[in-house]
Amino acid sequence: ENEDEDDDDDEEDEDEEEEENLDVVIPMMDEEVLKTQTDPDMIASAPAETPPQEQEQSAAAEQEQPQLSGMELLKSMYAKDENATKKKIKLKLRVGAVVDIYSSTRQDWTEGIIKEIKGDLLCIVYGKHMKWLKKNSRQLRPKAADVEQALALKPNAEQAAAAAEDDDGDLTVAHTTAENAIVQHEDKQYYASAQDTYGAHVEIQIEEEDTQPLEQPIIAPIKEKCFELIEEQLPSTTFNWKFLAGLMDLPALIRNVALIGHLHHGKTSFADMLIQETHTLQQRKQSKSSSSAMKALRYLDTRKDEQSRGVSIKAVPISLVLPDLRDKSWLVNCIDVPGHVNFSDELTASLRLVDGAVVVVDCCEGVLLNTRRAIEHALDDHVAIVLVLNKLDRLIVELRLPPRDAYLKL
Repeated sequence: ENEDEDDDDDEEDEDEEEEENLDVVIPMMDEEVLKTQTDPDMIASAPAETPPQEQEQSAAAEQEQPQLSGMELLKSMYAKDENATKKKIKLKLRVGAVVDIYSSTRQDWTEGIIKEIKGDLLCIVYGKHMKWLKKNSRQLRPKAADVEQALALKPNAEQAAAAAEDDDGDLTVAHTTAENAIVQHEDKQYYASAQDTYGAHVEIQIEEEDTQPLEQPIIAPIKEKCFELIEEQLPSTTFNWKFLAGLMDLPALIRNVALIGHLHHGKTSFADMLIQETHTLQQRKQSKSSSSAMKALRYLDTRKDEQSRGVSIKAVPISLVLPDLRDKSWLVNCIDVPGHVNFSDELTASLRLVDGAVVVVDCCEGVLLNTRRAIEHALDDHVAIVLVLNKLDRLIVELRLPPRDAYLKL
């Protein structure tokens, strides 16, 4: 009997020496606690069998006790019962599993990867170190001091993800890393996201096709209800409005004239010259040296787009009282006709209303396409023509022609 007791003591001493030499501490966890831990490659089974009475007592105690994490439960077990260290938990391991290892030499928790399982030897690799352990080293009895130190280093169970069950019903604790994580094909990210590319301070909006009806533009234009420049009051003129109304009763003193010609040959400017002679405008009161006095008036361009583009779009009439060389007053209904080729319909409508046409020609450019068309149109309607040579200064300022050459050009 003494020899048997000595042999048992020797075996316990050898086990304690092996356990002290090992550099790994694995805390024990209950099966219910494993459900709050996550590690896809560590599968836990039920604890060792206990008598029915103890099972009933433990089940009642578990119902009364609140849900604790693995480390908190282990700490409470140390505080209540010293024999709790003798409880063992069986783990199913396979190569490639990731386990948490507490290294007493490195004084921290690391993630170990099971490299090989040969017989009773288990190779766990963590960091740059490699350690060969016995399989029963997974059932070590940790010391209270190591547990206290592990509690300070190990993250809380609240930070871990919820546990998942395999198809076979075994509980899998998911504690994955970027290396061994299983990512679905549709969840894989091959390129950097737009937020990573442009930064968090940039607002990113992705517009898909058919997000709005075709009637609604992506960029809505600015709509203006008022697109014409209208004078609220009658302008001040050099003639009396009652006198103008009296001339309307005498058809013999009325002349209807259309200003026709090519684009930018000075038809609107010619009408401005007549308006400045008969209207007392604010612009005439300004000094002649100012830039506004040199700017074209364009009085008959009553649309905002005509003023912005500098091109007449619509034919605009105006009634003026003009004297002749004998100072006899005539009522002249003048129509400013657009010179652009695309607005030839305005030319056609205007020539049907007038008695005569004033053909304005730029001396520098001469007779162009729309000038020829306007003359031919006037001849077809039997409308009398008066020629006006405009922009004589361009022969001197731009072409720098001497008087004889300028005369030949005219």
